[in-house]
Amino acid sequence: QWNVDTEDWKSKNKDAIVEAVLAHAKDGNIILMHDIYESTAEAFEELVPQLAAQGFQFVTVSELYRAKGISMEPGQVYFSTH
Repeated sequence: QWNVDTEDWKSKNKDAIVEAVLAHAKDGNIILMHDIYESTAEAFEELVPQLAAQGFQFVTVSELYRAKGISMEPGQVYFSTH
């Protein structure tokens, strides 16, 4: 379902993760980050206030789809909101 892959598992570098997110953050994007890496957690803590200051809202995938007028059906696989 994501359309921005930070490749945090590959770099394990906070600054690279932050850069990847900021370079691709736009309305409706689903950003893939793994919560098992300390570098990702550090990037997340830095990103949330920056993105919020830019007017981004953080929502669940269900909330995003509802806002975009996309109906979700049980058992259906969704790959992109675009």
